[in-house]
Amino acid sequence: KLGGLPNCCGIINCARFKVKGSDSVLKYSHLEDTVAAQLVVDASYRILSITAGFRGNKSNLAVLNSSSLYKDAETGALLHTRTLYINNVAVPQYLIGGGGYPLLPWLLVPFADPLGGSSEENFNNVVKIMCVPMLKTIASLRGWGVLSGPIDAEFKTAVANIGACSILHNMLLA
Repeated sequence: KLGGLPNCCGIINCARFKVKGSDSVLKYSHLEDTVAAQLVVDASYRILSITAGFRGNKSNLAVLNSSSLYKDAETGALLHTRTLYINNVAVPQYLIGGGGYPLLPWLLVPFADPLGGSSEENFNNVVKIMCVPMLKTIASLRGWGVLSGPIDAEFKTAVANIGACSILHNMLLA
C-alpha cells in the first residue's frame, strides 16, 4: 500500500559494515574489510529476513545468488502463498530490489535510463518511495553503538553483532 504496488512483500538490499578484526578471513583482503548483510524489510521497517556473513566485496547480486532466500524463492518455497487477482489478472507475491539486482519473476527492479515523464520513470519513483523503509532500517542498525563505526571484532563476532542488533531492532518495533 505504501507505493501502490499490490502484493509486494518487502524490499531487499545489502548493507555493508566495516570490520577491523584481525582474523585470517580479513588478513588477505586487498579491499576494505567489510561484512555484507542481505536484508528484506517491510513497509513498517520490520526486518523479515537477514543473511549476514558474506564478504563485503561481493556484489548485491552475488550475495543474493548465494543466499537461501534466492534458492527458496526460485523453487517456490517462498513468496507463493498469496496470489492477488486484479481485474482477473494474477499478481503473485514479490519483492522490490534496487539497482544491482536482476529482474526475476519474484523480484521487481527499477528501469535503467527511463525517459522523462514515462510510465517507467513513474515506476522508478514508486520504487524509490518503497525503498525508504529499507534505508531507514539500515540507518537504524547503524545507530546501534556496536555497528555505528568499524566493528572491532573478529569476522564471526561481527556477523553475530549484526544479527543481534537486527533482532533488537525488531523487538523495539514490536
